[in-house]
Amino acid sequence: FGHNYIFAPYVSWMFAGEEFAASHLAVPSFLPGLRKYGHQMETATPGTLLHAYLDWDDLERSKDVFQDMRKILNIRRANRDVLHSKHHETNLVNVPCKAVPAVKAKPYARFIKGKKAIVIVGNESTTNDIAFTLNMPLARFGMGDASDLRVTDLWTGERQVLKNKQLGEYEVTAPKDKSPGGGVRAIKIERTL
Repeated sequence: FGHNYIFAPYVSWMFAGEEFAASHLAVPSFLPGLRKYGHQMETATPGTLLHAYLDWDDLERSKDVFQDMRKILNIRRANRDVLHSKHHETNLVNVPCKAVPAVKAKPYARFIKGKKAIVIVGNESTTNDIAFTLNMPLARFGMGDASDLRVTDLWTGERQVLKNKQLGEYEVTAPKDKSPGGGVRAIKIERTL
């Protein structure tokens, strides 16, 4: 979700309840009227327009999903200079990588040339953690001349100062999606002062 929507350079689009994986139910008063047209359902199914009623008990059952969504939104808010919704003002580049096991989702970076980059690494697998080896395109970020760079894992808060060459094979693991803390990682790269 974070990889494709919240961190992407567009206005985020969410349906009610997605932030905590809510079940979408049919509005009970709609069911009798629909039955006369042959519908025999107690809850909404994909493809219907009856997704207006949320099971709010899911919020209690899915606290980890809700906490992950809050963390994703906080990362975006704290880095609004890079993770904004103005796609025409966004510097965006794919980040070359190796992934084990292989995945379809490709890491990408949004950046302010010469100052700051945020690399988004997504894992769509719900069964495997994915180990990525990223080849950070520092020259594209306008930081190819920097000898030392400050690197922060925005998900874990871990900070380190690395040599330019170390970012040619930067390793990060994205835990499996739909698990607490899983599905996405965001790595911030900045020049040291």
